[in-house]
Amino acid sequence: MESLNQTTLNTTKIKSTNQVSKALIKNLGNWAVLSFQNKIFDLASVMIEGYTGGLWDTYEIRPIGGVFMVPLTEESKVKVHNPYNYSTEYLSPEAAGICLTLITLSSIAIKLADSEYQETYDKVALAYHGVAEYMHSLDEKNQMMQILD
Repeated sequence: MESLNQTTLNTTKIKSTNQVSKALIKNLGNWAVLSFQNKIFDLASVMIEGYTGGLWDTYEIRPIGGVFMVPLTEESKVKVHNPYNYSTEYLSPEAAGICLTLITLSSIAIKLADSEYQETYDKVALAYHGVAEYMHSLDEKNQMMQILD
């Protein structure tokens, strides 16, 4: 088996709403999908300066799994502020979306831990680790870690 460090990670943009729903259910389980989308939109309004709602793209990470969302914007960088650790960074929309995804997945996993939803917890945990692994392959990983730390 190939180790993650030797695996080339890539993303696939999910194009239709129906495919987005299927990818989210596959990666997170039925229960977590609605919670995931609501939490990430709410978090964006708190952490991305000037965010008032809008469209998002969704990506799957291959071959290890995981899914993340990216807010659509005309800007090449967005100001992201984490009020929980007082960190502020200017990130690409992809990097901002990855940070929001990781925080959201972590929040969901904490709520699912030690619950009757073990299968959903396992899916969310795997998705989290897939997104985190992908994050570490990107040029903005240090700035993202400042937001996440």
